Amino acid sequence: MIPQSFNTSPVPRWQRFKRFSMVGDWHMHTNYTDGHSSIEDYFIEAQRKGLKFIALTEHVRRTLTYDYAEFREEVYRCGKKFDIAFAVGAEAKVLNVDGELDISEEVRNLADLIIFAFHSRYFKTKKDYINAIINTIRHADVDVWAHPTLYAQRMGFKLSNNDLIRVGEALERYQVCLEINYKYNVPSDDFLRSVLAHHTINIVIGSDAHRASDILCPEDLLSTKRRIHRLRSI
Repeated sequence: MIPQSFNTSPVPRWQRFKRFSMVGDWHMHTNYTDGHSSIEDYFIEAQRKGLKFIALTEHVRRTLTYDYAEFREEVYRCGKKFDIAFAVGAEAKVLNVDGELDISEEVRNLADLIIFAFHSRYFKTKKDYINAIINTIRHADVDVWAHPTLYAQRMGFKLSNNDLIRVGEALERYQVCLEINYKYNVPSDDFLRSVLAHHTINIVIGSDAHRASDILCPEDLLSTKRRIHRLRSI
């Protein structure tokens, strides 16, 4: 039996896991898609490292090559064996400036968390990219912005102070979390310092692991908490 979906409340889905925002790993991929480790591998490694929470945020598309309901069911079945809190997530890419996501309604309804990311080079100008971020936050029923600013780096977009203010305002107003992504080391200190100086932003930490051995450890989380505290104090 598929566990009940938790995203029918007007309260953002991620709020159910808010107490784990700085003590867990919020971003990882299994061998259901392009990862190299099984669901159970991640739980075993999380238990070994002493993590309190993991979110298995598998890649999704509108048309999938795997059964997301089966994936969710397996995570819940496996999770019952371990003393670790968990969420079944979905990472969906942004398709256009309107903030439309590459995700089916079935997956949207089943996911405990939806994280959004920019992958394909649809957005050729900085203006379109910024508008796509804001419209996704406003309209797409999302919980976390994954590897933020990575697309801008790859495209050579230089974000202005006004860009940061607009994005920060949207994140704060719609209670969407900003991920600190370990795999790509984004966002930068300059970005975080600017955004945190003017807005109350919810932050989560993600390894973006594709192997169980790459998930975060408590020392990584503590180091990141200290980094955020330092940047907020500047």
